[in-house]
Amino acid sequence: MKKLFRNYDYKFDKNDLKILKTFCKQALKQIEGDNRFYSEIRSFTSILEKLDTGDEIIKLTKDESTKLKNQLKQNLQYLKKELAKSWFIKKMLYRSMVNQYSNIIEKDLEKLNIKAPTGNELSCKGWIQEAAMRMLMNNLNAEVAEKPEELIVYGGSGKAARNWEAYESIISSLKELENDETLIVQSGKPVGIFKTHKNAPRVIISNAMLVPNWANWDEFRRLEALGLTMYGQMTAGSWIYIGTQGILQGTYETFTACGDKYFNGDLSGKLILSAGLGGMGGAQPLAATMNGATFLGVEVNRERAQKRINSGYLDLITE
Repeated sequence: MKKLFRNYDYKFDKNDLKILKTFCKQALKQIEGDNRFYSEIRSFTSILEKLDTGDEIIKLTKDESTKLKNQLKQNLQYLKKELAKSWFIKKMLYRSMVNQYSNIIEKDLEKLNIKAPTGNELSCKGWIQEAAMRMLMNNLNAEVAEKPEELIVYGGSGKAARNWEAYESIISSLKELENDETLIVQSGKPVGIFKTHKNAPRVIISNAMLVPNWANWDEFRRLEALGLTMYGQMTAGSWIYIGTQGILQGTYETFTACGDKYFNGDLSGKLILSAGLGGMGGAQPLAATMNGATFLGVEVNRERAQKRINSGYLDLITE
């Protein structure tokens, strides 16, 4: 199987290059020698080497650009908090850094926009391959996924592909896959294409499989940091997540069962206090009101809460 590592071209001015070099060096200094950040160390080392070439066009992989952008955003959030409580010279310094980082993110680093093809025109060699590709892309659509730039669909860390190189290789493989071949995907990475037959599965996926003696979180996190596995949740890694609507029925039935057991089958006038409005918890407000209850949810990420407002699952946000 052809391995695909697509590069994206970036053109930074001299000032941006200087800022990014310093930023990468500082990032590497903070995580140096920590095996939990193996993937980040590898990416930022590669980015720094490319920035040091002096080339006018800097070629970064999708993973590299994503890690760089996400780390810049994290630092930007920290600087904004420090800016709010700083005075005089320190405030001027933080404001300058905030403006510089914001400018690089908005001007130089591309925005993610994955949209599956629609209609009756094939992008692949058969409709089964086409369906798999569209499901994968739909799962990472910004209107569906929690953190599409990190390939996270839902559930905090449930991913659709191991990294961006793996994602692009999956898409490329599906487009080239014949109607008598089967693509094997191991923990979000395509590992082989075999000649099978037209009635065989076009794609076989296995996620996060560990030998029982080593099936623990410490070993899984170690392998994940090395880029050797991923957490696919229940439907993210198999590309069949259908949004919070998929969690709605189970949440509704759970609240209904609580009503039957403790409140004579009637939740009207009752207050449900809970937390979490992500890809799974986001079903709670609507499930509660469908049962006649009032819902109060606590969520630390405003974007998640806003997504529930946009979808009509939530009525009001307050801070």
